[in-house]
Amino acid sequence: MEERGIEIVEEITSEHVDLVLKEVERHGGHGKHHHPHLVTVTVDSIPKQVRPGRYLVSVFKKAVGVDPSYELEELVNGKLVPLADDAKIRVKGGESFISHVRGGASS
Repeated sequence: MEERGIEIVEEITSEHVDLVLKEVERHGGHGKHHHPHLVTVTVDSIPKQVRPGRYLVSVFKKAVGVDPSYELEELVNGKLVPLADDAKIRVKGGESFISHVRGGASS
């Protein structure tokens, strides 16, 4: 029997990411096939498949192929929200992200 109001969210580790990346690679790569235990997110306008759950942002970047030195921002209600590498995010599917070189003062 399922209890109402209680939802278990899996903590996704780097080891989980490695397994999923190997599986996705073996079965045709991101975006070509839908894997039933994965959800789709958009990163830099490209659909990526990942496991749903809670990610450390640095682990999520690895999962979606974002350069670890880049900054990642999530599009929330039409606004870009910067994500710190040591922050945690919850991925359900359908989220949109933008990656870019970390900003600094321009000359």
